[in-house]
Amino acid sequence: MNRQLLRIARHRIAEGDLPDGRHARAYGGSSRGGNCALCGERIEVRTSDIELVCSGDDGERTITLMHPVCHAAWLTVARSQETKRRVPVLPLAIAPA
Repeated sequence: MNRQLLRIARHRIAEGDLPDGRHARAYGGSSRGGNCALCGERIEVRTSDIELVCSGDDGERTITLMHPVCHAAWLTVARSQETKRRVPVLPLAIAPA
């Protein structure tokens, strides 16, 4: 994994420029063009891109475009942050009757 892309993903998620992964769905397909939300480079028409569709807590939907390699970096960071947010589930203890 490209370390520079991982650093950019961490920074952009922390700044709120990219979603943190909650309430997100990704769709792959042929690009209609646009700029990658992670690296800022152009996504050429008819190459592969990833559309990340996110629903905010307010119900507003946003669509974010990324190169597949940039999406992989974003996903790696988002998943690692999700793991840190998780509260561990403790085993259920049943008191004797």
